[in-house]
Amino acid sequence: MSSVGFKPIDHEDEIDRSSLKVLNDFAIELIRMVDDDKLAWYVAREVVGKLGFVDCVVYFVDHDKGMLHQVAAMGDKNPLANEISNRLEIPIGSGVTGNVVKYRQPIIVDDLLHDSRYIPDLNPARSEICVPLLCDDTILGVIDCEDPRVGHFKQRHLELLNTVSAMTSSKLALLNKDAVAIRLDFRNGRARDALIRNVVSVGNNDGKAVREGGQGSVMYCFR
Repeated sequence: MSSVGFKPIDHEDEIDRSSLKVLNDFAIELIRMVDDDKLAWYVAREVVGKLGFVDCVVYFVDHDKGMLHQVAAMGDKNPLANEISNRLEIPIGSGVTGNVVKYRQPIIVDDLLHDSRYIPDLNPARSEICVPLLCDDTILGVIDCEDPRVGHFKQRHLELLNTVSAMTSSKLALLNKDAVAIRLDFRNGRARDALIRNVVSVGNNDGKAVREGGQGSVMYCFR
């Protein structure tokens, strides 16, 4: 049989195939995601972890307080279930993660011993890569990974994390939009209920309004 058109599968091809499967699985799982915390944990464990990173922390931004909060982790930071050891809060503009939020650009540090921005966590690392969770003009958080090896992170790591970030950011934006809509519906519902009580009260007092309809359907008839 002719071998023309075929080539041996090398290690890089295996990595690419494995990464593609992880990203495809992530795309499918995103459809079912309805909670931002669960999304963060899935990203850390099932996406970044399976892409070959040994450490990952997902941060969300609290714009009101100007802080980043650790919301999910993989590696030494996650000893059990959904626990995060030594949970940190980092001001925007501080550390590598805070600078990624401030300038909205990814950062790769080859040797953390020579970077004054580095904030050590449980186990001091030697290299770090951090990408923003950015949707349109809104910074939502960061995905941060560390490694004990100097100069470990390359362009392919950045490309992988940028892809994960784009997928995660789009879903977070949708979840945040839905959360805002729910809060508005709740507030409007409370306002509507208050209006209903007032109108019914008027009707009970002077006969000008009557409440009609069964449960789940409220209609007012003014006479």
